Amino acid sequence: MNQFEKRFQDFSCLEPVVSFFVNPFTIHHEATETATEFARIIALEVENLELEIDRFPLLRSVGYKIKSCFGSTYLCKSLLSTMNIKSKNRSRLTDSHLDSCLCAGTSVYVPNIQVLVDKIQCQKSH
Repeated sequence: MNQFEKRFQDFSCLEPVVSFFVNPFTIHHEATETATEFARIIALEVENLELEIDRFPLLRSVGYKIKSCFGSTYLCKSLLSTMNIKSKNRSRLTDSHLDSCLCAGTSVYVPNIQVLVDKIQCQKSH
């Protein structure tokens, strides 16, 4: 949750920049200044530009910087689908349980089942 809060803590200051990006021709002067300042503050290397380098450099730069704020949506989608926990015990889940389920559900770790099975001791009769 900490990364989410950090990413969106100053989201309101981006509103004029996003408005400028959506329609640069109907924007107030102060928003244009904010977009220019935003473009100067954040330096971002961009590859595979779709627009010509000489045309609309500020618009292109601001667009890529806004896009970089959001990262990949794959992790968000996989988290939301993992949160859809359907079991008879779901009402007993605590925040700690949900956190563990989310970590396990979105992890790329693949357990070595054979090693785990070999380590299990079978119950012996007394």
